[in-house]
Amino acid sequence: MYGRFVIDNFRGVEHIALDRMAPVNLLVGDNGSAKTTVLEALWIHAAPSMAGALDAPNRVRVLPPYVAAPWTWLFFNGQTDRPVRLQGTAGDRTWTFTLEEGEVEGPMIVAPPGLPDLSSPPGALQTLAPSVATRAITGRVQEGDNVVRVATARVTPLGMAINDFSPHPGWINATFDSPVGRLVQSVAHLYSDAVVRHRDEAVIAVVNTLDPDIRGLSVLASPLGAEVAAEFLDGRRVPVKLVGGGAQAILWYACESALADPGTVLLIDEIENGIHHSKLEPMWRSLGRLWQSSGIQAVVTTHSRECLEAALYTFGEDEILVHRFARVNGGINAVTYTRDMALTSLHSDMELR
Repeated sequence: MYGRFVIDNFRGVEHIALDRMAPVNLLVGDNGSAKTTVLEALWIHAAPSMAGALDAPNRVRVLPPYVAAPWTWLFFNGQTDRPVRLQGTAGDRTWTFTLEEGEVEGPMIVAPPGLPDLSSPPGALQTLAPSVATRAITGRVQEGDNVVRVATARVTPLGMAINDFSPHPGWINATFDSPVGRLVQSVAHLYSDAVVRHRDEAVIAVVNTLDPDIRGLSVLASPLGAEVAAEFLDGRRVPVKLVGGGAQAILWYACESALADPGTVLLIDEIENGIHHSKLEPMWRSLGRLWQSSGIQAVVTTHSRECLEAALYTFGEDEILVHRFARVNGGINAVTYTRDMALTSLHSDMELR
């Protein structure tokens, strides 16, 4: 579980420091105030990977099919002369992930398919063909004074070549959830996995917060693929997508939470989308029980005052923090509120969103 997180020169953020983090963290602020950027930075830092960092924008944003150097979006205002630095503390461990553009020493050899790549650590990712780099980026993971992982990526005349970090079991599991990814087919796969792992009752308990008449869920086959249906007490079986967008979203959160490994950091963008304000407090309660039972840390963005208030009424003083981001003098300012501070601000009609 993260206790502290610092971002330097990442996307539109020159510097942000979250000096305290709780089991549940709400990120609030105006559009363009870096809330989603913080989720992206946490996802990259939790399990550092060169391939993962380069693919990060596709989780919430869509880049053109071909970008000459796809890492430029990672740097502050595209200024690749200033290294990206993400530093976080979880438990008794602090590690820093840095990205810096520039040539790396020696040739980069990428093995043909089926042959070991002697230039990479065991389990590393090999892609495309070797060639002379035109631009390159180096990533480093450092604990204390020790550089424990190094990876490179190069743009070559034949495409992208990556020498990735080897797998490391010591980093944090992280799950990134954005509105872009909440697809019917994916929900069906998630719920099927929950059934196989005997976690379906936990999922149904969360879905009941939307409608107590839902007694179960089932996976249906259709010409367009599998989808989840809600089974009502009166015998009706209705595809969840027809129950509403809120049902689809809550089902997604429930499956993610029920399937997450203990200690996972769950990153959710725009959690309130499609959910009626009257269902927000029951949703927080049911998800909170799942998160607490598995030691899950949640970092969630919202624009909704009702969603913010419902969370503050649900969780205790030591369980939640509100981090408000705002653009000030061309930069991003972050202020952290405890539960009591946030409630006092809302009752005084101060704008936190």
